[in-house]
Amino acid sequence: MRQKVASNTGEFDDPRGLSGSTEDVTFGSPISINQIVFAVSREPVAKRVVVDVAFDMLAKGFSVEEAAEKPNPKWSRDVSLVLDELNTKEKLRELVVFERLFGWAALGLSVTDLGADPTKPVSSPQQVFGLTVFSEHNCSVWSTDEERSADSERAGLPNLYTVKIGALQKKIHWTRMIHFASRRMGHPWKGVPVLAVLYSDLTAFRNAREAILRTIKVHAAGFADITLKGKKSQRQLDNFDKNNDLTNLDSRSRFVHGGDSKVEWIGAKGKALDPGPYVDVSLESLSCGSRIPVSHLRGATAGTLAGSEVNDREYWGGIAMQQSLLERTIWDLIDFLMETGQIDRVEDYNVVWAPGFELSEPTKADIMLKEAQARNLMLGWMMVDEVRADQKLGALPGGAGQVFAGLTVQGLDSGQPEGEEEQLQDGENAGLLKRLRSFLRREKG
Repeated sequence: MRQKVASNTGEFDDPRGLSGSTEDVTFGSPISINQIVFAVSREPVAKRVVVDVAFDMLAKGFSVEEAAEKPNPKWSRDVSLVLDELNTKEKLRELVVFERLFGWAALGLSVTDLGADPTKPVSSPQQVFGLTVFSEHNCSVWSTDEERSADSERAGLPNLYTVKIGALQKKIHWTRMIHFASRRMGHPWKGVPVLAVLYSDLTAFRNAREAILRTIKVHAAGFADITLKGKKSQRQLDNFDKNNDLTNLDSRSRFVHGGDSKVEWIGAKGKALDPGPYVDVSLESLSCGSRIPVSHLRGATAGTLAGSEVNDREYWGGIAMQQSLLERTIWDLIDFLMETGQIDRVEDYNVVWAPGFELSEPTKADIMLKEAQARNLMLGWMMVDEVRADQKLGALPGGAGQVFAGLTVQGLDSGQPEGEEEQLQDGENAGLLKRLRSFLRREKG
């Protein structure tokens, strides 16, 4: 049944959203941009999904390396200097925040060129001297400014952006913008806000927390049980409240009754209920939709988040995926800077992200042990020098590594007598084995 919802009074009584509304409430009701912005500013999980993910994506930055047989490290340093001068890292972080919030954003390029004005295409660009982030809050695209030719490869995409700079509105040609929308679903240039799929569960999660607080306040916090001797009328009970200044207290903080009344628990019968399973349903759904582990949505606590490498690995795997979606924007910016001459042109280059997830020292040691055991097994069908080559190590001197020495190495580790180690097919290999054993002992000593 359709129902009307009054404006939100702080009681979180809107089952559709986090802010009040007088619209009809039905499942699948449209979500306004204002409601999404409100959610990010008031709901911790929404802020975590939109803002914190953007910060984590750019927290450790990135480098740009030439893709060549002998890359030029100076070129990478020069690129970093140019990007730093434009405050690129901060602008990209802002770009990601608004793209996740509104579904799309654009990086505006302040360019010195020969174009007549910003409504015209870039012509012979000389320098990019500034970057500005535009999105739903300060930019729009009129339907008349979209490419209408079905034969164009840019069909449906913006030709002109209408931006707000202070009190002024200006038109900006698309060649002066780098558009970013990583979740397009049907619309040519708008993506889906990350909170769109999470909004109902965000609402349920917030309402569940409020309901738990109400339940604790009403049923679990205790109340004063005041018994007046003898049978009392309602007027006498009301007078007792008034005479003892009880009327200013919460009505659920006390129970005033006559001697013939009694208190009896109905339902839970005074037992404390665990609200966790009811709240976890929403958290698990939010985790599924955001690809953020439940532990990260709950927040860092000693012994749980910090100690869970599986959750960390899952989270940073999602961050790496988001970083890969941003690379196209970085490529477009660097290519434009090559066109202006601010960056020397190269044939190809790669964007390299600093790893977000790092293994703990015990885990690293365990991996090293397993790798060493695997190499030991490889000695059963590979020559020692071949195994060393896999580790980018040189051959052993005197041809000592030209032997299949799986039994030999195992024997040296286990203390087996030399006679059992030298079960080889010919004397030449036996001699190589002796030299290998001598070398390995020197290495161990």
